[in-house]
Amino acid sequence: MMKVSYGVLIDQIDGEFVVTLPDFPEARTQASNFNDAFDAAVVCLEATLAARIRKGEDIPAPSLILNCKVTPGAEIASKALLHKILRQTGKTAADLAKKLGKDEDAVR
Repeated sequence: MMKVSYGVLIDQIDGEFVVTLPDFPEARTQASNFNDAFDAAVVCLEATLAARIRKGEDIPAPSLILNCKVTPGAEIASKALLHKILRQTGKTAADLAKKLGKDEDAVR
């Protein structure tokens, strides 16, 4: 089973809560309080996944080392899983569209 929950680190620096996702070096955000940091982490994860999908980049498997995790919403999670499967199988959205008898834009 593929997972889409990723570890998050939240550090307090100069009164702000800095959020990083170790599996995604480019993912960093901040919040003014600890509770908002989790919401910010989800938004950051979703934006990072969307950017990687758009660029055709790999989406890493979640690290097993962190206990504090965030999960993206169902829409981006399903897109990320489909993206991973297509990359692992060497298939494209066009291949999937053809197999489903759908327009490629609909699949994208």
